[in-house]
Amino acid sequence: MAWEFTPGARGLRQRCATSALALAMVSAGSFSMQAQDLFEPAQFYVAGDHPVHIVIGAFNDDAFLDLVTVNEYASTVSVLQNEGEGYFGPPSTYPVGGGPQCADIGDLNDDQLLDLVVSRTGGGGRISVLLGEGHGAFAPAVSYPCGPSPEGIALGDLNGDRLLDLAVANWSADHVSVLLGNGDGTFGAPSTYAAGSMPEAVAIGDFNGDQAPDLAAAVSNADRAAVLFGYGDGTFGPPMFYPVGDQPTCLVVADFNGDAAPDLALGCHEDTGADDVAVLLNRGDGTFEPSVVYWIDSGSWSLAVGDFNLDRALDLVAAELACDDVAVLPGVGDGTFEQHENYLAGDGARAVAVGDLDGDQVPDLAVANQEGDDVAVLLGTTHPADVKGTRQPFASPRLLRVSPNPVAPSTMIEFDLPEPARTRLLVFDATGRAVGCILDQWRPAGTHRVPWERPRSSVTTIASGAYCLRLEARGRQSVQAIAILR
Repeated sequence: MAWEFTPGARGLRQRCATSALALAMVSAGSFSMQAQDLFEPAQFYVAGDHPVHIVIGAFNDDAFLDLVTVNEYASTVSVLQNEGEGYFGPPSTYPVGGGPQCADIGDLNDDQLLDLVVSRTGGGGRISVLLGEGHGAFAPAVSYPCGPSPEGIALGDLNGDRLLDLAVANWSADHVSVLLGNGDGTFGAPSTYAAGSMPEAVAIGDFNGDQAPDLAAAVSNADRAAVLFGYGDGTFGPPMFYPVGDQPTCLVVADFNGDAAPDLALGCHEDTGADDVAVLLNRGDGTFEPSVVYWIDSGSWSLAVGDFNLDRALDLVAAELACDDVAVLPGVGDGTFEQHENYLAGDGARAVAVGDLDGDQVPDLAVANQEGDDVAVLLGTTHPADVKGTRQPFASPRLLRVSPNPVAPSTMIEFDLPEPARTRLLVFDATGRAVGCILDQWRPAGTHRVPWERPRSSVTTIASGAYCLRLEARGRQSVQAIAILR
């Protein structure tokens, strides 16, 4: 579904300008514009015609994160390669077919290169798959049917076969589609699941803690969040609905209160002009508390999560299209958020993504501006030495044991986490090159045991020899030497 400015939207733009002026006139304090200076002023880079979505990923062989925009009017994606320190080169464009809306990235064919999936409304509703070729290049797009009016998409292993599958929000069909991945970059036929009237976005998370991925959707016409529990085989049950705000159009999944249960945040467009972000905290069993609303200046089509002030509490950022800015809501750490702060982002800020673009271990923002046909990059300014407060630093994770070692053909990896964290187990060769990822998911505090059956993992092509196993959590790491025998 294409979205364009209407007289009502221009009214919102005027309201945003009035709000910004009022904020600027307030004396210094928590309500002053950009009081904490979390980001440098935006730097702008040419993208494509009417970019409506943006993703961040490492698409070449360097150590820097690159950008991809989805250009609705041009029916293309643009790849902007990072030239270092958060500066980007000119775009390389790839045709994807008519009406592109949203993108996600992942390794679809187990070649250790990131691939790109794009939803598009043309052709009756399809996804376009562009396989990564390395060096930031992609193969020509191949399309697959996914149901009418696809909007938001999400990649994840939905049936436990360690291959990436795809969930699609089909706006006009009132359902979500699931396409199981074949492991070679192709997808099977879609299966559909009712999700309520006009779902616009979809996300994946294990909401009830049963180790089976579930789905959440922003259902715009029903003013609800929908949660569909997964059975672990790629199929899903009926939706459970939770009231949020008027016309939710985007959502994110994250643990906002540190209890290791994924929560939800949705961006909503109120008909009255009182736009908001709705936060639903997980009770731990997959059901959610009533939504808590945080007002922002304009309805958001995109939300993202990051710890922008480095206080170890997750913050939210919303792209405010009618205000040409982003609104940052600092998290307190208990699932609540403080008054938002605004940062100018460009003409028609449609989508926002978070990543460390300049390699300083501080999260930055990339914003797709649909009216300016460009990308705004806002580099984070907070550094550990600047952080004040009483919170203690996150203690280091520990690799406890790898047994047997050498690995031939399987082993058990045991590690300890001092606090809940997104956790990665990576394998590096003697040159320091990452050759495989064993684990990449949120884990609670405590001791964990992860079986690694090498023939079934993504690490299937490396030779016998000496390697390094690295455990990563919240910017800390623990390493251990391993040997692999084929």
